[in-house]
Amino acid sequence: MARTVGTITCDGLEATGRFASALARILAAGAVVLLDGELGAGKTTLTRMIAAAMGVAPASVSSPTFTVMHQYESGRLPVTHIDAYRLSGDDDEELERLGWDAAVGDATVTRIEWAERSEERLAGVDAARLRLSHAGETVREIMVDLPASWKDRDGMSELARSVTDGSPAAARDEGP
Repeated sequence: MARTVGTITCDGLEATGRFASALARILAAGAVVLLDGELGAGKTTLTRMIAAAMGVAPASVSSPTFTVMHQYESGRLPVTHIDAYRLSGDDDEELERLGWDAAVGDATVTRIEWAERSEERLAGVDAARLRLSHAGETVREIMVDLPASWKDRDGMSELARSVTDGSPAAARDEGP
């Protein structure tokens, strides 16, 4: 079951990138990250940044709106990026054709945009949920819900600290 960790404010792409890097450090094979937010909230941008932090060339990451799913093998772990915008949660035949069960499996890190459109299919998945919203022209707020099962992962305390204090990990200067 997910637990709300808090909300982080990212003012610009650099801050979003720092948050994405902190999140990427705790992702392991089998991790599922659900991304919700209105159109243009930054779901694909955040996905691209997480993938880059995992070693995937950022230019190769694009929204799979029409293909529904992209897979990337070039990073430290295989990454599956699903855009559920065009899916209906009860279309098992379509999801099977796409390889849904393998994509949301133990061997890959899966990110699902518009996850709320596949809630039925995601029942029982121990997933993180990120809810993105506009807080200004270049500012995004990200509500972070992380599974309790992730609490002992390396880097978790840094990520949780950055979320609870509202600023991206590594955004603070620790000083000499």
